[in-house]
Amino acid sequence: MCDEMNWKNKIVKIKSLLNIWLLRRLTIHGRVSVINSLMLSRFWYALFVTALPEWAYIEIKRLCLNFIWKNRCHLVKYNCIVDDKSRGGLNVADIKCKIYAFRLKFLGRLLDDEYEVLWKYTFKYFVSSIYDMKLCHNVFYTVIPNCELKKLPVVYQEFFQALNCIREKIEFPLSVENIYDQPLFVNPNIVLNNRTIVWHDFIGAGIVCLKDICFEVKTGFLPDHAIVEMIQVIYEDVNVQYVVDRYRNLLNVIPVEWKNTVNTDIHRISIPRTIDISIICKNVHYDLKLCSTKTLYTIMLENIVEEPVGIELWKSEFDVSSEAFSKIWEHVNMYWKPSNLVELDFKVLHNCIFTNVKLQKIGLVDDNICKVCCSEKEDILHIFMNCDKLEDFHNYLSSLLVRIFENCDSDKISLVRSEELLILGLRRHMKGVNDTFLNFLCLLPDIVSSEGETC
Repeated sequence: MCDEMNWKNKIVKIKSLLNIWLLRRLTIHGRVSVINSLMLSRFWYALFVTALPEWAYIEIKRLCLNFIWKNRCHLVKYNCIVDDKSRGGLNVADIKCKIYAFRLKFLGRLLDDEYEVLWKYTFKYFVSSIYDMKLCHNVFYTVIPNCELKKLPVVYQEFFQALNCIREKIEFPLSVENIYDQPLFVNPNIVLNNRTIVWHDFIGAGIVCLKDICFEVKTGFLPDHAIVEMIQVIYEDVNVQYVVDRYRNLLNVIPVEWKNTVNTDIHRISIPRTIDISIICKNVHYDLKLCSTKTLYTIMLENIVEEPVGIELWKSEFDVSSEAFSKIWEHVNMYWKPSNLVELDFKVLHNCIFTNVKLQKIGLVDDNICKVCCSEKEDILHIFMNCDKLEDFHNYLSSLLVRIFENCDSDKISLVRSEELLILGLRRHMKGVNDTFLNFLCLLPDIVSSEGETC
């Protein structure tokens, strides 16, 4: 009830704030700045320590997106606009990824023995109830199903959800003690018939970790009858053969490296141990305990971002690779460009300008013929390059380009195409050419063409 009241009040205030900002003539990048700086920044401190109800998350996300697109059609997919500007996004902060980054930051502190706080004991109390295994920090080696996670407070559930989201990107550097402490159940490294196992009779008898099926003072695994006796202490009516068969199956699926450790090294209880988690991002290993929230957010974001669909048109038209587009997006977001031109270039590259071809598809116009030349279909290529009415203008620009490239001292000049230059800008540095001026000049066709088509 308290959570509901708190978040309802916050959302009402944010809604009023956004309605005021909608009255201003902001570009799409300006509206994103309002969202990130004035709206979502109000939530970060609260979300660092508390959970966000699902209904509130949906409502806040809806308000954000409607404001960015001015309560109109969403022109670019959400999974694209949350990406970095250098990859065609808008740097819109993703709430879910931010929450998971906060939880991973807390997880790093939880595993840091030098960080002494009371809430660590609260966490241990709650996670000990998972399958009654009393695993403490070793629980992070496991993948707990959602039905069992619901026993935990929502904030602690998010610890595991965040870790599971990047499970493929993490490694656990294991010492001998870490190997002996490995849980036998719901452990993704111990899989029987393509699924993890949970045997409640074993758990009830105290057989939870690898060390529980090993000798204490010498190397090697316990024999079958020892396991049967341990279970019979708790469960008198037990099928001995069933226990033996499962135990042998368990030994077969334990990783070979762990078996080698058990057969060569003795488990030493007195040796202190820590759980280290290494996160791999762009082939670089990061220690979770040392990661900043910003780094963790970037890692989480990699799981959801998608390459823009709109650029496929330009990739096929001008034979441009995905890697080359990073330079093109850099031109789009140049600091010297007016904000309205940054928005125009963003929409052009995303191919999300409403041409008559698109408007006809959604039933808003009867035909798709260009209203300026009245002879051809109006698609985005027609608006900026192929319209007959733009021929004189393009000839004039071409003559300017010839003069600009007069002093060019580069063998790459043969790779330059005027149409590609006018849409995507100059991507290669050429000696004797002022790239900044040239890319500014390439804005002119966009401005004139878009103004002419919309007049």
